[in-house]
Amino acid sequence: MSNRFDIYTFQETAQNPITIKLDTYSGDSWAFNGIAWKSLKETGKKNNYDFASYKLSVTDSKNGVVIFRFSQQNGSAWIYTDHGWEFVETSTE
Repeated sequence: MSNRFDIYTFQETAQNPITIKLDTYSGDSWAFNGIAWKSLKETGKKNNYDFASYKLSVTDSKNGVVIFRFSQQNGSAWIYTDHGWEFVETSTE
């Protein structure tokens, strides 16, 4: 049986650690601000499953940390921006 929640912790800078909690069934996510969990904003719809289906991927870039959320069921992807989770369009080229 898979865990309902996954915790991701990473460093954007030495002074700015980031911790994100992901509901692997619904894709809902929260960031820890040092005191409480704050919900990360959604900009669209996503599916809810009865089993673990979502994962996060974190990578470094020249402009900082890039956070992606993936659905293992249908291959959908989102990127976290200043506006919240934004759907990543699939290219047909």
